[in-house]
Amino acid sequence: MLASVLSTPSHSSSVEEVSRFIRSHYGLAGTLAKLASERDENYLITLADGARWLFKLTHVLEDSALVDFQTRALEHLARVAPELPVPRVVPSLSGDVETGVLGSDGRRRRARLFTFLAGTPLSGFPRSAAQAGALGLLAAKLDAALASFHHPAAGHEFLWDIQHALSTRELLTHTRSAADRDLCERTLDRFERGLARELGGLRRQVIHNDLNPHNILVDPANPDELTGIIDFGDMVLAPLIDEVAVASAYLLTASPGALGTVPEFVAAYHSSLPLESAEIAALPQLIELRHAITILITNWRASGYPDNRDYILRNQHHAVAGLQKLSSLPESAAHERLLDACMEVTA
Repeated sequence: MLASVLSTPSHSSSVEEVSRFIRSHYGLAGTLAKLASERDENYLITLADGARWLFKLTHVLEDSALVDFQTRALEHLARVAPELPVPRVVPSLSGDVETGVLGSDGRRRRARLFTFLAGTPLSGFPRSAAQAGALGLLAAKLDAALASFHHPAAGHEFLWDIQHALSTRELLTHTRSAADRDLCERTLDRFERGLARELGGLRRQVIHNDLNPHNILVDPANPDELTGIIDFGDMVLAPLIDEVAVASAYLLTASPGALGTVPEFVAAYHSSLPLESAEIAALPQLIELRHAITILITNWRASGYPDNRDYILRNQHHAVAGLQKLSSLPESAAHERLLDACMEVTA
């Protein structure tokens, strides 16, 4: 699993090479700006009239079935929930939603063009309870729409998938801090002894799997107003509660409270898409696991990609702080607080 797009460098195209391709296949000519990314090559295209588009080149090792999985999911959302603020796939001049690209390195990749959503990443703004509630409602609507989406590649194994957290054990040695490493190992041990065997009994569906603040867009004039969800590259077929856990992990340190703004997020999600009691019970430990695998994966990748270290480790301090915060709180107390929050909105 580790010998994958996460551990192998991809070809880096020149701006001139990409510009020629876009003009030829999409009829667009504008200014290109390369965007930071974990594994794909992403370019912002700005036309003379100010219109903007997102052009994406997949990693050379990315499975074409997984690219199709992501593309078809966005097409599905456009059909069943057109009101959702997510990117739309833009076909080429020949009507193709995916186009093959032969790079200067002689290897073929997949190219796609997307609409560009207005807004600024949430990561640049302070968090609030109102914002967490809005995110809970939006995440629930997204998951409700994805519940009816199926694809042959949905069940692929992915290192960032919480249900496969035990696969990150071999990455422990890459975390230099002994305290952080021990905390991650204890989290994995506890998961292996119990919850790992129980996850299979929880309801499953395709989820976004990466509702972190860099993938949530807000109105910069009113950060409590969400304007979009981007980056569907981490989608998996997994327990639905994993979606809630991933988003919650980034809300844990949003305020001084014991659980940050997680209760507001979970309550809003539950009000739109009710969670089952077993799912709520599993949530605190799943949030811990998300923090643990974030620490392990990002330290591992940063050691292999020092030039991209800042981008890779952008969530590292939040993960460490979140894991420390939650691990110091009795799991029963966290469960009761989240259960109470859900009961309040359904009373």
